[in-house]
Amino acid sequence: MTTKFITATPARANLDHSKENTFPASFSFHPSAAPDQKRAPLDIAVAMDVSGSMMGSKIEYAKKSLLKLVEHLSPQDRLCIVAFTGHVFVVTEPMLVTAENRKEFQKRIASMDALDMTNLSGGVLKALELLKGAAPLDGAVRRCMVFTDGMANQGITDPEHLAKVILEFRGKIGISTFGYGQDHDSALLEKLAQDGAFYFVNNPDAILSAFGTELGGLLTTAAQNVTLRLTPAKDVEIVKVLNDLTVTDDNGTAVIHCDDLLAEQEYSVVVDIKTAVRANAHPRPVNIIKATVSYFDVALGKIVTEDVSLKVKFVKPGEEDTVDDPKVMNEVALQKAVAAQAEAQKCADAGDIHGAQRVLRNYSMYAMSIGTPEAESLSLVSDDMAESNYGDMNLYRTKGAHEARSIHKAFSTRRSMGAVSKGGVDLGDMLGTAAVNQTSEAFSAPAVPPPPPVADPVEDEEPCPPPVSTGSFSRNRSRW
Repeated sequence: MTTKFITATPARANLDHSKENTFPASFSFHPSAAPDQKRAPLDIAVAMDVSGSMMGSKIEYAKKSLLKLVEHLSPQDRLCIVAFTGHVFVVTEPMLVTAENRKEFQKRIASMDALDMTNLSGGVLKALELLKGAAPLDGAVRRCMVFTDGMANQGITDPEHLAKVILEFRGKIGISTFGYGQDHDSALLEKLAQDGAFYFVNNPDAILSAFGTELGGLLTTAAQNVTLRLTPAKDVEIVKVLNDLTVTDDNGTAVIHCDDLLAEQEYSVVVDIKTAVRANAHPRPVNIIKATVSYFDVALGKIVTEDVSLKVKFVKPGEEDTVDDPKVMNEVALQKAVAAQAEAQKCADAGDIHGAQRVLRNYSMYAMSIGTPEAESLSLVSDDMAESNYGDMNLYRTKGAHEARSIHKAFSTRRSMGAVSKGGVDLGDMLGTAAVNQTSEAFSAPAVPPPPPVADPVEDEEPCPPPVSTGSFSRNRSRW
């Protein structure tokens, strides 16, 4: 059954009433295209690592990315920038990106330079503090972007403690992280990326694609605070939610907290369901699960709630379906890819690189057996990862783990992760939307050189005052 926003589809719609049946079903969301000129305002805080290891091309490309970010924001958007080394500096307080403030942002970004240590906790906490302390922008998408090329060696340095403190402090602010090069803690950055993405940036110019992909997602956000409630009928059991999402139980109702949705992004929650033996066949469809989705509609500017029922028929033996719905199985394959990638990471982190390869290759064979082009693409990606990310322990410990965690996060949230290809499959095409990919391409495009001056040059403006130090904190988270 379909409503304006949600579809409920069982893998098998006709079940043998005389036996128990276990099968998957998908609850799919279908956000519409955003109306022209209608989007949520963006409220962004950037926490930028400017430690000594960022010196050279890294800091220059990071500054270029920030300048492009400023260019793409409008007067309805707000931005603040925090730089962190061994200390924390407020480069700009939260300001609307008006024409006048845009110039100030540009001056302050140009003044940034690489210095010494890496107080990751102080930088992120200060950025979040600035967002939380500013007067709310009505209906805004709030996001903290964290960019670092190293590990925390000042402030809170224990990864588990650091993640706990930041995730408890963030409230409802989404966090996206950008890990640069081989020395950053990708396990920590993936964990910090809540209601956001983790991007592995393996060379200086790739930061433009990553920032562009992130901005494209923010600009096309269609639904926020998405919650799906699944209430099974009598003698029906929700065995498992396959997605890597937070699930709680409310007196027998599964409450699933979903990621924000982008305009025209297909997104599905997949569950395994078990039905009990029925005494008799039923000639008409039976409601077995009531699904209620609640979300904040960005275009309408209000909370919307919709209901849909998952229905099946209980038929006589021999009349049941024997082939699974291919669209549902594509969604099952995607969620099992997420689980296989997580299991491979656990194996490799424990020193069992061959076990990691085995997990991915077993999954590849499963995906290929589904027999759809979409599942075949997932199989190709998995085979490629077994070689290019888990080929041996040295490869995994240097580059492989970082990219594998970034891919895992992208698959989990069904979001593009920038210009990445695996097994001949473009992950931007697989996971991204047209609008996100277009923004990423525009963000990465070479700048058009300005026309030659037609008047006498203006004298240089006064140099930008130094950023304000805040030492207190330095002591202390498609398309197929």
